[in-house]
Amino acid sequence: MKIENIVSVLSAIVVLLGIGLARWVHPCWSVVIILVVVNSVVSGSHGFCVFELFLRLLGIGGPREQRHPH
Repeated sequence: MKIENIVSVLSAIVVLLGIGLARWVHPCWSVVIILVVVNSVVSGSHGFCVFELFLRLLGIGGPREQRHPH
């Protein structure tokens, strides 16, 4: 599984957990959802993903692939 797929799946899980926690525990859990959305927007527009760096520090995903502009 590629690191991009792992990031997508885990971010979807975190959003779903954040929605549940914000609904049934405390509304401040909405901050988690906002952080995931901001990370997704930055990742999509600039190619920089904080969560991907965190996973690589944990040893998940292998070395970073070089992206060549077309």
